[in-house]
Amino acid sequence: MLVTLSRGVNLGVEAPPAVANAVVAPFNPLNTTTHQLKPVTPSELTGDHTKGCAFLNSCNLYIGLAPTQFANDQARIYWVLSFMKGNCAAHFTDQTMRLAQQMGSLPWATWAEFRLKFICNFCPKNEVQMACMDLETSKYHQGSHSVNEYINEFYELVDCAEYTEGANIVLKFQHGLSPIIQNYIACLTYG
Repeated sequence: MLVTLSRGVNLGVEAPPAVANAVVAPFNPLNTTTHQLKPVTPSELTGDHTKGCAFLNSCNLYIGLAPTQFANDQARIYWVLSFMKGNCAAHFTDQTMRLAQQMGSLPWATWAEFRLKFICNFCPKNEVQMACMDLETSKYHQGSHSVNEYINEFYELVDCAEYTEGANIVLKFQHGLSPIIQNYIACLTYG
């Protein structure tokens, strides 16, 4: 089985047989049996912008797997704020709690409003442009990473950069491989 990006771009790299034959059940966060799950709570957020999206995803996963634990959007927001404990994340929480005390409620009426404010404050700006620039420089090169690590990092960059042109992606992928692997691929007589 050839490794293919989420957008259907084939990288021409064969997946190991165990991966090729793996069966993955579809994700259904609204499954009625989720009450038996004990999802892991998110790690604390200190305000590091490189970890903001992962933190928010972790919170969304928990909320999706345990929706009955939250009476409403306000409960969700307070719960997320309880994990924002360091540096600028703690300042954000402190400011929010002061505003909530003055106003008598949180400054956001819905989870969607809070989510937008969170993204604005704790997620990287211009993520698409940053990923494109990384793909145009040597930041994405394999270097001392294993091929699997390189593939994972490359997938993430391509996805963030929103690249869709298959031939261009394949060329960038090959260009980022270590010279030894590039030479090995060039000498292949088939495949």
